[in-house]
Amino acid sequence: MAFSFDLWTALLDRPLSGGAAGTTLRDEIDFRLSQYTSYPPAQMQQLATDLAAIRDLFKDTQRTSFGSELESVVLDALVGFGFDANRKIRFRSSTNVEDSDRFIGAGLYDSYSGCLADDLDGDSAGPCACDPEKGKERGVLRAIRKVFASFYNDNAFLERLKHGLDESDVGMALLVHRSFPDEIELANGVATMQRSHGPGWAVEVVCQKGAVSVTNPPADAIPEVVRINAGFMGPMPWIAQRSSLVPLREDTVLDWEAEYIELYDLLVEAAEQYCQAAQKDSPVLDLEFKKLAPDGTLVVKQIREIPQPGAAEYDTPLMLGEPRQYRTLQGRGGNVFANHRLKSLWTLRPRTIWLSEANLQTCLYEEAEIEYASGGEVRRVVSSPAELSDAWHVYEAPEWDFDRFDLIDGWRFGDSCNPRTYRLRTTPLFQSTVPDPIVTADALRVTIDVDYDEAVPVSESEQITTEGLALYQAWEPAEQDYQMCSFDDPNTGVSITVEFHMRWSWDPSCPTSIQFARTQIEGLTNDPIVLTGFFSQSVGGGAHLCPKNFLFEPALEPDLSASILNELQANNIRLIYYTTGARECRPTEWEDTPPRIRFYGFNEPIEGADCTP
Repeated sequence: MAFSFDLWTALLDRPLSGGAAGTTLRDEIDFRLSQYTSYPPAQMQQLATDLAAIRDLFKDTQRTSFGSELESVVLDALVGFGFDANRKIRFRSSTNVEDSDRFIGAGLYDSYSGCLADDLDGDSAGPCACDPEKGKERGVLRAIRKVFASFYNDNAFLERLKHGLDESDVGMALLVHRSFPDEIELANGVATMQRSHGPGWAVEVVCQKGAVSVTNPPADAIPEVVRINAGFMGPMPWIAQRSSLVPLREDTVLDWEAEYIELYDLLVEAAEQYCQAAQKDSPVLDLEFKKLAPDGTLVVKQIREIPQPGAAEYDTPLMLGEPRQYRTLQGRGGNVFANHRLKSLWTLRPRTIWLSEANLQTCLYEEAEIEYASGGEVRRVVSSPAELSDAWHVYEAPEWDFDRFDLIDGWRFGDSCNPRTYRLRTTPLFQSTVPDPIVTADALRVTIDVDYDEAVPVSESEQITTEGLALYQAWEPAEQDYQMCSFDDPNTGVSITVEFHMRWSWDPSCPTSIQFARTQIEGLTNDPIVLTGFFSQSVGGGAHLCPKNFLFEPALEPDLSASILNELQANNIRLIYYTTGARECRPTEWEDTPPRIRFYGFNEPIEGADCTP
């Protein structure tokens, strides 16, 4: 239920006790704040003192009062609404500043819980009827006063002052619902939703176990992210990110998939009612929900509309010159030999420019730092792409209104044993017009293509002269991403254990990929070979990364001992190939592609290298 602004107004217009005759709470507030008219205020310490005194007035029952008649109205309303008198009730701010469609001030004000039974028992003696561990009563009228007092929190007043709001035009209403104490929360979360196509809704759920916050999470708690779309057969949930608090033996924060589908139905029901009440067809909504003990009930707790940019569309946004770090993608459907050959690290810094057609005729990037492997060693280049050898730039204009332009920057690295030409392709993820005039490099998709002077092998029977990969921004591995593959080869006596993190995603900005943790190879050298570096380990595989094909080049591992490298050189082993085989994908079928290990020497054209050094 809700209490309108009338309750706030009534309290402000009540006379103060112990003051000048006829002075109301409103008069006292106006007097104390009248000197603060500009932002930032000159006397910050004095302002803090005045605001603290105003908050004390709201909570001082000796000086301020609702009056017995209004108190009865409030208590009767709560009883009549059906709240359990012996269970705490939560009172939350709903100001005409905080919840407007232009000014979201969430977090500026405070919420408090109260016990209705403490106000109905006719005395002020404790303990609290809703929480016997509390020695004093904690009634609902006390909670309302404390929420009202938070209207004059320091940051809340400063925000209103900064935006030039007239204090006489703002006030506080109250949203009231049953309290959800932390100890009964099995899970909590926030859902963002908007219409996808037709009557369907696209929902992103960010949730976590227990009462651990998802809006202000602790540093060691990664929330779960689940996206749900309306499909032909009903809601279709999929996991974009797993919670770091869910043990590996469990699945997801909510029961998969049943509770996510149940939650989706609740969210859609709430959204449709909001659209009807607000007379809007396609708002973007933010909803809070909880899963409660003891029976696992799902409750949609709050709904609010997220303000959207104005109707204006910009066809020439400003690109902010913030650098981004990328690496070549080790994902599904990739050839491990191409992945290894193209393995590289990139730091791209765009210029801060308006993305006008005229500005796009020259290279977008002010600087590029590139680390790449060639001829058995890692090379590093730092330069503007426009200043590299044989550099060129092409702006490919969109062919249709809804198409995106492409920027292609090319150059040549001619100092390797097999010279290569790079093409860096940059494609915006936004359409021809954008609702926000400012964009960053996160709104760009970046890929590379490489042309070799001499053909390179991708299999024992096929050679190519051109290959390419996508670049992506690395993600932070979590415990639930961890996987391991191992194989003891009876033919060679070599054993390999590969530890890595794999994250599945359908999001093009964070594609499915593998990031290595550690590889240990035994049986080739006196001491085990341990690889942890970026360039020494590569992977490719099928459409679902099954089977997984690994390629290792120990010479590219930083700080690997000279004795190990000498042993490998003596045995003519440059690359080590390990495939998990098709049996990993279909273990019940006897496929003729079991796990195997193979070695490539220094003196042969090998599939993972661009040339024979």
